Amino acid sequence: MSEKLRSINLSYLKELSGGNIGFETEMLNLYVSEVGSDVEELEKAQEEQNWAKIGYLAHKLKSSIQLVGLESLVSILTALEAVRHNEAPAAHDNESLKQLILQLHHSFDEIAVILNEGK
Repeated sequence: MSEKLRSINLSYLKELSGGNIGFETEMLNLYVSEVGSDVEELEKAQEEQNWAKIGYLAHKLKSSIQLVGLESLVSILTALEAVRHNEAPAAHDNESLKQLILQLHHSFDEIAVILNEGK
């Protein structure tokens, strides 16, 4: 697996599951499904420059990313969450959004490998 994709940490999920592999698999599938939908919405909101929706989705994503240990994204999500009330967000906010979307896509790739290894 590429070093670029080594972003997730499943320690919290493993602790939460108590070693139940079925539960872990179900939660990873749910993560991919739910967060995948949110990322699509984020991409659309970015195209539309709909910062209120971006802020809402950033808030919503915080708990999901913690499940797979993507703590590095919390600061990006917090910054994007804060811009939802701004009419003209700073240029770095748009760059942060691009970085967030890219990192979320990487997490999907990594989880897909983990799920395939478990089959």
